[in-house]
Parts: sequence; structure tokens; C-alpha cells
Amino acid sequence: MNRILKLTAILLSIVVLFVILGVMLLVIFVNPNRLKSILTEKVTHSTGRAFKIDGDISWTFFPYLGIKMGHMVLNNPTGFTETTFAEMSGATLGVRLIPLFRGQIESKGVTLKGLQVHLLKNAKGQVNWNVVPDAAPAKLSAADQVTPPSYTRKTVIGLAVSKVEVSDASVTYQDQQTKQAYAIRHFELQAKNISLMQPFPVKASFDFSSATSSGHAVLSSDVALNLATQIYSFRHFDLVAKLQQDNKENTVHVLGNALVDLDKQTLQGEVSIKELQAAKLTIHNIKVKLRFQNGILELAPFSADLYQGNLEGQAKIDLQNTNTPRIAIQAKVANIQAGPLLEDLGGNKQKIKITGTGDFALNVTTAGAEQQTLLRNLNGTSQFTFANGAIVGVDLGYLVDSAYQLIKKRAITAVNTNQTHFGNLTGTAAIRNGVVMNNDLLTDSPRFLTNGKGTIDLVQQKIDYALSVAVKQKSAEQKENAMNVYGITIPVLITGDLNDPNVRLDSAAFSKIIAEQQIQKVTDKATQKIRDEIKKHLPEVSDLLKGKNGAELNKKANELLNSFLR
Repeated sequence: MNRILKLTAILLSIVVLFVILGVMLLVIFVNPNRLKSILTEKVTHSTGRAFKIDGDISWTFFPYLGIKMGHMVLNNPTGFTETTFAEMSGATLGVRLIPLFRGQIESKGVTLKGLQVHLLKNAKGQVNWNVVPDAAPAKLSAADQVTPPSYTRKTVIGLAVSKVEVSDASVTYQDQQTKQAYAIRHFELQAKNISLMQPFPVKASFDFSSATSSGHAVLSSDVALNLATQIYSFRHFDLVAKLQQDNKENTVHVLGNALVDLDKQTLQGEVSIKELQAAKLTIHNIKVKLRFQNGILELAPFSADLYQGNLEGQAKIDLQNTNTPRIAIQAKVANIQAGPLLEDLGGNKQKIKITGTGDFALNVTTAGAEQQTLLRNLNGTSQFTFANGAIVGVDLGYLVDSAYQLIKKRAITAVNTNQTHFGNLTGTAAIRNGVVMNNDLLTDSPRFLTNGKGTIDLVQQKIDYALSVAVKQKSAEQKENAMNVYGITIPVLITGDLNDPNVRLDSAAFSKIIAEQQIQKVTDKATQKIRDEIKKHLPEVSDLLKGKNGAELNKKANELLNSFLR
């Protein structure tokens, strides 16, 4: 047994010596810069793009056989005025030799410096990140075809990388069709103790910017890799982003877990966000369960707290057509404070706002990638209820008083308070191609009851609404007075620009209503008087008919007619 062990040790020593000798010969006699032409040709052939290495290439030494590469550039394909697609100032890769004989990959580390990637969509809609050449490669014969190795436990026994570092990287995106641009700069990444056997920590930080916002983000997560099943998990994902937008600085904190299946191209996970500002709205305690499969992203369920109320719902985003994503949303909001919400959403640009506690439900679909397209394709239904609030920007009391003074032919002296208080405001809406249609608006105020119907065009930002204000009856005396507004429907029009509409009394319609109302009141009064007079003289007429005195009957008939005309 000892002789066998000694023989084995000698053989292993010989192998190690040969490996060391091979490495020495490789380093001494092979100039790595000779690899430039080979690498350049291979990359150019594989991508169909010009590739250049203008930096030096050098070896690293035992026990880690490695290579260092200097500056390199990969160009854009034809059809793009910009030349560079990606470039890198340097890269280092080192691999231990002995573990390779055991089917294991052990690396001291991988370092990438100054990586820059420029993603671009040109005016024709062509993108530059399709790295497969346009020309299809020639088909190989069955004998020449090589089956790519599958990553199984048999082929990859172990993977151990001490660290991976990416420093000063950047990614920019520019869409020449929509004039949109985004950038990630100063990207730093560190991953340590990378292994297939257990999760390993990953940390990253970067700056980001767009036309409307910028900021800095730091993230960390525990990552687990399974090459056999191609399932990757991200546990304890933690992202903190400081966002600068509209001269305001906000902090977003995202926590979550995710599971990615590259083989099935699926993603599932859960995300929680403590606070988020989106579309100028402040949202707290966001919780989302997400799933991505077959090009469809499902956010179900999601919930959040906003403006002293809560939001619950679900959403589905169909990304199978990347140019025109399709979106479906079902959501309910309860006990929300409408005033602060609309103030943040529209600021001082909106002339008409609603305050009060609101509940509403939304069931809508849309499609597109830009705001105007999303609005134009918006369809669905909505229900809303607001309690104990006010319509700011419309004083129905002022319009009622103005109508009364118009009847009296007096100068309008009413004071416009620019708001209407209500106990309840309810309605439903149908949305068709970005136009909101409402036919059952009902507002119950202490002084009057208001019905309304009309449309709001979200695409053109126009409003066309008609309100019918009925003053609540106070007394029988007020009802009998022909020259008052009690019992009369007062028409109010809200038209024009959605943010600055024209609110006015519909004078033509109101004059017609007044005329009809007064005619009706006079008619009712005359009818009642006729009935009273007939009732008063009915006994006398009856006696005359019994006596058959024609002269006396004619006299009484004339008296009765004259009493009607008085």
C-alpha cells in the first residue's frame, strides 16, 4: 500500500511539474499580444461588428493563470451615425490551474474597469443591441456539428470565484424617435465568495439620470446560482435610492425577494417599498407580489397607503409586443383625502378641485409606451363617492344668487366664494379612448341638489359639463312667489380647458326655463281660481237651472265670467 501511495505521489508531482513547466514556457515564449488578431477576428465574425483591442495583453502568474487586457472597443452595426456600442478600459481574469483537472473552476477574481455601453434606437426604430450578425451562418454538416455542453452537476462540479469587481461602468439609452434619454453612470459592483454551493453577497451602487430626474442608488442582495436548473434567487434584496425631481429630494427604500428561471424565462417575487413619489404623488407602504411568464407581468395583489386612505388592486402588463405593451388595472381606493391628492397631482394648474373623503373603483385597460398613447387607448369604467367636502373653483350659491338677481332685474351683488360645500358627491363613468363620460353626477348640498352630466377628454385636456342646480324648497310662501328661484332648475356650464375651464350660468337656457316656469305658475293660478269660482257659484247656477229662468241664468253666467277676468 505504501508503495502505491508513493507511486501516486510521484506521478502527481510529475504532473504538477509538467503543468508548471507548461505555464513557464507559455509565459516566456508566447507573446499574448499575438492573441489580439485572433480575438478580433472571432468577435467580429460572431457579432458582425468591428472589434478592436488597442490596449496591451499580458499574462498573470501561478497559481492563478490569468490574462490582463487593455482598452477594447466594439462598434455599432451599420445604420447608426454613432460609432461606439461598447468599450472597456481594462479587464483581468485569473483561474487556478490544479482545480481545472478536477472539473472545478476556481478564480482569484474577475475585474472589469471602465465598461461603457451605449444603447440606441435610431429614427427608423432600429436598435443597436442585437449582437447577432444579419447574415445567417452557413449550415454545418452533421459530422461538423457540435452539441453545446449543458450545465449539469456532472459537467460543472464546482465554481469558486473569490471576487468580481466592476468599477466606473456606465450604461446610456437614447431613443431618437421619442427623444427620451436615460443614463446609469459610476456603476460599481462587488461580489465575494461566488459559489454554486451557497448564496453569496452582492453589492452595487450607481448614479442615474433622465430628462426629469436624477439620483444615486445603493443596493445589496444575497444571490444563489443553480446552473443545472438555471434558477437564480435573490434574497434580502435591499435598494435605497435618493431621487432628485422637481427641485425636491426624495428617498425610496425597496425591500424584496425574487426567483428567476432562465430556462422557462419566468420571474416571481415580492417587493415592499416604504415610501415612493410617482407622478408627484406620495405613496407609503407599497406591497406587491409579482410574476413574469410568457412575456406577461402580473402584479397581483398590490396594496399601498396614500393620503390617509388605502389602495388595493391588481394589474397585468402584456410585454409580448415590446413596442406596444398592453395594460389592465383593477383597483379600489378607500377613505382617501381628495384635496391633498389633487393638490400634489395638479398643483396650482387646476382651477377646479374636489376636497373631502373619497372612495372610488377603477377597471381600465390601455396600451402603449408613452403618456399620450396610454391616454388615447384608455378604456373602462369607474365609480366614485366623495363625502363632506367641497368643489373648489365653482360657487353654485353665487350662480344661484346671480340667477335670482337676474330675474329681479337687479345688479349682481352676490359674493363669489369660489367653492361649493357638499355632503355627498357620487357618480359613475365610462371611459372610451381617453374620454370620460358621466351621466349621473349627483351632489347633495345644504342649500341645493345638483345633477350633472358631461365629458372630460383626457387626450385633448378638454371638459364639457352641464349642471342642473335645484334650490331646496324652504316654505310654501317661497313656492307661491312667482319671482324666485325655488323649484327652478338653474343650468350651469363648465367648458373649455380642463385645467382652466369657463364656469358660467347658461343664460339662454335659464331664460327659457324662467319663462316656462312663470307661464306654468300663472296657468296654475288661473286654473285654481276658475275652480274656486265655479265651486262658489255652483249652488246659484243649480237653482237657476231648476227655475228655468233664462234671463236670470244669463245674468249669473256673465257675473261668473267677469270674476275670472278680474
